[in-house]
Amino acid sequence: MTDTSTPTPAPQPNAAAALPKLLGSFSLPGFGEVLDLKGFVRLIHRRKLSILGTAGTIVGFSMLLAFMLPPKYYTEAVVMLNSRRTTVTSVEQVVSGLSLDSTVVRSEMQILQSKALIGRVVDKLQLTEDPNYNLRLANDFFSFLYRFRTASSPDEQPRLDRVATIDEVAKSLAVGNDGRSYAIKIGFSARDPNEAARIANAFAEAYLTDQLEAKFEATSRANNWLSERLQDMKADVEAKENAVASYRLKNNLTEVSGITVTSQQLGEINSQLVTARAELSQAQARLRAARNLAASGGSVEAAGDVLASKLIQSLREQESQVRRELAELANRYGDRHPTIINKRAELTDLQTKIREEVQKIVQSLESEVQVSSAKAGSLSGELSRLQKGAGRESQAGVTLRQLEREAEASRALYESFLNRFKQISEQQDLQQADARIIAGAEPPARPHFPDPWIFLFVSIFAGAGAGLLLAYLIEYFDRGFRGALQVEKVTGISAIGLVPSLKGTSDKTPENYVLEKPLSSFTEALRSIRTAIHFSNVDAPAKVVMFTSAVPGEGKTTIAMALARTLALAGNKILLIEGDLRRPRLKKALKAPPQVGDIAELLAGDKKLEECLVADKASGMHFIVSHGGTPSPQDLLGSQQMERFIAAMRSRYDMILIDTPPILAVSDAALVSKMVDTAVFVVRWAETPREVVVGALKTLLGYHVRLAGIALSQVDLEAHARYGYGDQGYYYGRYREYYTN
Repeated sequence: MTDTSTPTPAPQPNAAAALPKLLGSFSLPGFGEVLDLKGFVRLIHRRKLSILGTAGTIVGFSMLLAFMLPPKYYTEAVVMLNSRRTTVTSVEQVVSGLSLDSTVVRSEMQILQSKALIGRVVDKLQLTEDPNYNLRLANDFFSFLYRFRTASSPDEQPRLDRVATIDEVAKSLAVGNDGRSYAIKIGFSARDPNEAARIANAFAEAYLTDQLEAKFEATSRANNWLSERLQDMKADVEAKENAVASYRLKNNLTEVSGITVTSQQLGEINSQLVTARAELSQAQARLRAARNLAASGGSVEAAGDVLASKLIQSLREQESQVRRELAELANRYGDRHPTIINKRAELTDLQTKIREEVQKIVQSLESEVQVSSAKAGSLSGELSRLQKGAGRESQAGVTLRQLEREAEASRALYESFLNRFKQISEQQDLQQADARIIAGAEPPARPHFPDPWIFLFVSIFAGAGAGLLLAYLIEYFDRGFRGALQVEKVTGISAIGLVPSLKGTSDKTPENYVLEKPLSSFTEALRSIRTAIHFSNVDAPAKVVMFTSAVPGEGKTTIAMALARTLALAGNKILLIEGDLRRPRLKKALKAPPQVGDIAELLAGDKKLEECLVADKASGMHFIVSHGGTPSPQDLLGSQQMERFIAAMRSRYDMILIDTPPILAVSDAALVSKMVDTAVFVVRWAETPREVVVGALKTLLGYHVRLAGIALSQVDLEAHARYGYGDQGYYYGRYREYYTN
């Protein structure tokens, strides 16, 4: 024991860099591999039994279900919304035809799926009496549940049965449109093909009936409303016309051909007055002409009225004739001849008659002037009287015309409503549906459900998907570490070795297996750990190494014993110290003598080093055991005696290995960590949860422990190879010829 000082370890960049990563989050397992094609293939390969089992179960169950389910038959009736309408009359309808667009088509589809229309079909076909749709009539478990759930009074039960039947029928009804035409497909599925066709056709007919009934109902409502309105309008027209008649009678505004009597009389009198005044003017003019001729010495006979007299014209013709005869007689007879005297007397008599007639005409003109003057005066007086009456009628006519306009407006509105009422009454017998059935439903030849081929294909895809999902979930919930690359990715700390599991390959314990198989992959993994420890600090190779883990059962003690024997067989002076004073294992595993002293007695000074040090005959290493039951293990392990003892052993041995308790179980390892050069953190392959490992590493690095790396223990090489990690474990299994296992 020449060197008693404890060398100061060189700084460890890998541990310092790992601490920030451990304090952060780490990625979820398996997801990155699934996105990678090779990783996805490896996932399928290592979980093929789970995938095939899941897929096979789903496929088998699906096919069994396909052959056990009762068959259902599906058929369709097709109705076409009318794009061309037959026009019998040009009268505007109460309910206009459908304006065909996508919105209207969807609306009509909603009508076909409405509870009201389904209820009509249920009532028409009496489907409430069919056990296929009325669960209360069926004899199965679901009908029992339905009867139990809907138990009610006898009066309420029929209504509940009808509602439930409508819901059941709605589940089997399918209404669709391809979006490129006005055809609506009405599909229905049932256990009987004839029943499926019957119900599908019933829906098509009920839809057309519903359209007609909607139009009839709208027309009937319009007729009823118009009928009530016409009664009111008729009374209103009669009242207003009676008001016009009463006002006209009260104000003496009787009309003939649309003109009041006073107005008519006024017009007639005015016309007569104009005529009388014209006649008076003419008579006065003729009388003045005759008087003017007489006053001027002219002959009155030259007056126009005289000349126009036919009697005077006849007398003058006779006078002319007598004058000619007298002239002829004068040539033959003398003045005293009786014939001439007679002719002259005749001539005189004619002239006398002419003068008398002329005088009569003049007197007649005077009388005519007097009569015309009197007539004109009388008409003028009557006109004045009628004009005064017309003024009063004009004032009353304003009110009368207002009453007449109101009466006329009411009469026009009444006639318009009356015509519309007659038109709508005629339309009731001319209503047409806005759709027609272009294809009736026919009973299908074979069921559409269940289709075994569809069940097979769907179940294959579903089974494969479920199997892959299960495989991924297994990978996701597989929280253990399965490779060196995974360890480094999650923790940021190097994996210095993957120690294979000997389960099923040998009946020897690992610490004894290295003695018999020095060239095995197990022993080679231990050498890799030794190499990693050596190169963790090239300038000052570690001599004191601590082995710890997160939780018990990780295999740290086994690796420490096996590594100590492997190094001792290589000619190194090795000391193995059992630092786990709570659950010791070295004494039993290495078959130490019962009376040998332990580390607690040595540190307490009760035993000397020679009494506690045991030499392993098989390998030549030295080890110190613990008997357990130490009252205060932390005080011993953290004592100055422990530090002095470790310092003293540095010069005597090439390497000192200390097996310490799990870091999360107790804090013993933290006390020992300040005395060692480096530490090896042991993690059981595929078992220890990553969260536990990360938590333990955070705790360990919090004590500023230099970590040589993480060793994975009990690695299943065959299973590990399926993960495809390119680490030592992969090649241990792939190149077995290099090892003697």
